[in-house]
Amino acid sequence: MEVIGLFGYGVAAFGFFILSILILSARSQVLQVRLMLYAALCATLGFASAAFQSNQLLPLPVAIMVDTLRIISWSLLLYAFSMECHSLRQLLRAKRTITYLALSFGGFFFIVAGVAFDQLHNTYFYLLYVGLNLWLLVLLEQLFRNSDGASRWSLWPLIIGLGALTVFDFVMYAQASMVSSVDFAFWYARGLIAIASLPLLLISLRRVKRGEIRIFVSRQVVFYSSMLLIAGLYLLLMAFSGYLINYFGGEWGDLISISFLALGAMVLAVLLVTESFRRRIKVLIAKHFFANKYEYREEWLALIAELEKATGQSYYQVATDFIKQKLNLSGGCLLLVSGNEYKVVYSSNLNCEATLVDNFEAIGRFCQQTHWLVDIDEYEINPSHYQQLSIDVDLMKLHSVKAVLPIFSESTMIGLFVASGKESREVLNWEDRDFLNAVTKQLGQFISLNLANEQLAQGKQFEAFNQMSAFLVHDLKNIQAQLSLISANKEKHGTNPEFIEDVFDTIDAASLRLGKVLGQLRNRRQHNAGAKWVDVSAILSKVAARRSVNKPEIIYSATASIGMELDEEQFDAVINHLVQNAQEASSENDKVYLELKVDNKKVQIQIKDSGTGMSQQFIDTRLFKPFDTTKGNAGMGIGVFEAKQFVESLNGKIHVDSQEGVGTTFTVIFEQLEVKEA
Repeated sequence: MEVIGLFGYGVAAFGFFILSILILSARSQVLQVRLMLYAALCATLGFASAAFQSNQLLPLPVAIMVDTLRIISWSLLLYAFSMECHSLRQLLRAKRTITYLALSFGGFFFIVAGVAFDQLHNTYFYLLYVGLNLWLLVLLEQLFRNSDGASRWSLWPLIIGLGALTVFDFVMYAQASMVSSVDFAFWYARGLIAIASLPLLLISLRRVKRGEIRIFVSRQVVFYSSMLLIAGLYLLLMAFSGYLINYFGGEWGDLISISFLALGAMVLAVLLVTESFRRRIKVLIAKHFFANKYEYREEWLALIAELEKATGQSYYQVATDFIKQKLNLSGGCLLLVSGNEYKVVYSSNLNCEATLVDNFEAIGRFCQQTHWLVDIDEYEINPSHYQQLSIDVDLMKLHSVKAVLPIFSESTMIGLFVASGKESREVLNWEDRDFLNAVTKQLGQFISLNLANEQLAQGKQFEAFNQMSAFLVHDLKNIQAQLSLISANKEKHGTNPEFIEDVFDTIDAASLRLGKVLGQLRNRRQHNAGAKWVDVSAILSKVAARRSVNKPEIIYSATASIGMELDEEQFDAVINHLVQNAQEASSENDKVYLELKVDNKKVQIQIKDSGTGMSQQFIDTRLFKPFDTTKGNAGMGIGVFEAKQFVESLNGKIHVDSQEGVGTTFTVIFEQLEVKEA
């Protein structure tokens, strides 16, 4: 036996050495040819080591470890063919190559070290080579199935020659892993198999031109390759389990192990023919090894372009039409959740009668629980895919309903897209479902945003109405306050001619103010009496006299008598409000100072009190904020805001200087208005 081994391995080593010289003499720079040279050299080294072992000059484990280089070099050659690499750097940088080398060398050094230091059983050493040869078989099978006719003609000698030796090694190491030792009958015969493979490798080398092997990877081929790998790993596991049973089973070991392996084969057959298992494997392969059916970037841009066309009235239609377009159907509708029922908000070429909507509600409950879209054609073929869902298929077919898609916004279902049409189409696969789920999520956000905009617009309308009401109440409150002053002082000053004159002036102002309010209500817009030249100092004097009826007293002073172009009524109301606020912040024994200063066309109007004062934070955050009041129900919180708006409309500004417990000074400044002496 040793002589046969020595002869076989010696001739094989010499033959692969000659093959290396032939490849080297060709001086080809093609990557695949260079890798075949490396593989031939590694085979020469491996078979030479085996020859030395046959002559008892080298331990068997060392010869096997040297042969590792041959297996890895052939695997790299097959990777280069399948990935169509053109340089060694490109091949070694490929993710698949890096993963293979890391697992191969990592497993090799880990297991060899474990066996050498008696930390692992010899079985793991042989299992390593079972795995390496199994993966080499998978690579050979993929290369053969994925190549076209011309490539197969070039590669089949390589695949048969290398495949025969790899299958032989797989069986030998699988048996060795069960009994923890190599059967030397297999080991010595292995050299003869290597000799037989040499001519086939030489033929394949001559047929490969420039290393250009065109590979087409189909999903079906990858599926069958994956199933082959799964079956190989499963049978290997069953064989190892059978060995353990046989080893520990005593007299009954053989019977139990045979029964166990037969049962395992039956389980494997059931798994391989089970449709659901095969379908899951196909989806897994398609998701992780192939390009998507849909180009998501282009689809995303198309969706954005469609959404940009939407107006405030048509966004329901735009969203529904996009779903119809992607499903190649002519009809559909959009239903939104309204309380505990669904409301049809848009329909096109689909009559959404009450019974149909009832069915959609049942589908909606199912979609809310599962987040699935419902393909009516698939449901008709295989209802078991939609457990706990009951649909009136005849009614759906009557209305040509093809699919129902849930619409989610932030994990909450807000409605359903329904697609219908008489057009024929295939049942939706996992790619269609993934794409449609992504689209409906985006459309759900789009619809939610537009619904929120509608609610916001309604809220703004109510806000505008409330603001108008607040200004109206504010104006009426000011008029009421002026008339109340007349009533409060009629007994004391009723016979005073000046008081009577002021009464008529106040009534005229109140009448004018009421007319303005009515104009605002009729025209639903700000009514402006118009700017005109007015005597500012005279208006300030009237305000001081009018407000002095109440305590504290108003002290008015002016450095000049001037006129400005502005709205007299609004100006009067603004100054009156600021003075009134100063009075309300002061005690009756205090005084409020109203002062007019003119300096080189710069007009300053100061209202100064010694009342409660305000903090700087209050001035910065609340003083000029509309509808924010410290007076409770007695105030509307718009007086100072209205004053600021009026002053700024005249390119002026209001400066506030206040200190809590000391008092406040409001300074109204006009710098760019034309000023004349009154």
